[in-house]
Amino acid sequence: MAQKKTRSETALFDIIIYAMMVVAVLYVIVQSVMGNNNRLHFKLTLGLWILAAVVVADFIAPLIQGKFDGLNRKASYMYGVYAAADAAMFTCLYVFVINVGLAKEPLHYVFLGGAAIFFAGKTIAYKAFEGAKLRQDIEQENITPDALEFEPDGNGTDDIFVDTLEEDDDIQVLIYRDKKR
Repeated sequence: MAQKKTRSETALFDIIIYAMMVVAVLYVIVQSVMGNNNRLHFKLTLGLWILAAVVVADFIAPLIQGKFDGLNRKASYMYGVYAAADAAMFTCLYVFVINVGLAKEPLHYVFLGGAAIFFAGKTIAYKAFEGAKLRQDIEQENITPDALEFEPDGNGTDDIFVDTLEEDDDIQVLIYRDKKR
């Protein structure tokens, strides 16, 4: 039941964020066509809208969904790094978008490159956050590191197998022989 609630909350927040993105893109297109893309009200409105979207996506949604409950120090730190890199990426994209209309100012392309760098950084930070969360979950369940076995599956992900056999458990060996040979 709790998992179903989280899925519906996740879908709700995804819809909210996607709707905010669509509204922002439409706003940029309409204001650019009207010739208002170099005016202060355009820049402020777009900046505040992007700030609201980042706050909803990175803080409000996870807080309501309970993703911050019981996080250890390292996982909290890595999420903070992820959120800062996400905000920096959107800031770079914002500076790029608001300065696109200035043909004599090619410096805004540096911000586009900065957005790409921050995107890579936030991706790495989020993977580290997920890893720290996984290690925390393993420690809470008292699974020893010797019981974990990692096997690559060829899809770029790893499967984790946990050995739960006790010493007194019977192991039955099954042998499959291929009759075609």
